[in-house]
Amino acid sequence: MSEFFAQLEKLLQALADPEYQFLVLEPLLFWLVAAGAVCFGYAYFSKKERLQIVGLSFILAGALVFLPYLGARKASAQRIEQVFKLESPSRSKNFAENTRQREEQRWVYLMLAGVAAGAILVGPTRNRLGFALGVASMVLGIYTMERSLWMNYQDALAFHPNLKSNHSPVASKPKPPAVPEVKPAPANKPSPMPVAKPVAVGESETPRLREFRPLP
Repeated sequence: MSEFFAQLEKLLQALADPEYQFLVLEPLLFWLVAAGAVCFGYAYFSKKERLQIVGLSFILAGALVFLPYLGARKASAQRIEQVFKLESPSRSKNFAENTRQREEQRWVYLMLAGVAAGAILVGPTRNRLGFALGVASMVLGIYTMERSLWMNYQDALAFHPNLKSNHSPVASKPKPPAVPEVKPAPANKPSPMPVAKPVAVGESETPRLREFRPLP
């Protein structure tokens, strides 16, 4: 338990850092809107009005998360870009460009928040206006999800250059190059050892010399 509380204390301290704040908030831009869209679609076909309100509330929350996310990102952008300038100037430029594009797309999230809030206030099943606002929340929510994923991928290219070199996330590891098979050289046959010719017992290898005596 002591380790749990120590980790919790470090996490609370990290949440005070804007650089960690925008990393924590960024997934919510997609998943809250996605959960709300699924919930609203299911509730619409099952005729559950309260569940439709829950789905629209998730969509509204996901859109409003963009405001603190963008604030934390802009607050930490200068420090991140300074680090990238030392390691890789191109990555610093990419991160700054992504931040600028995020700021330009603020209207998408604000429009989604306004449409979802209007659908909640009017009621998606009360009249035609409420129904139109509910459908608009679904359509605009899907578009916002695509924008969130795309910008997340652009940030991944800045943080992980290997994705850019491969033009897409690597699904599987490439096969190693084929190594040519080297056949072992044939072993040399041992040359036969010379065998000495057997000598009969009583015989000598050297020939005997005959003795010549003069005639009397």
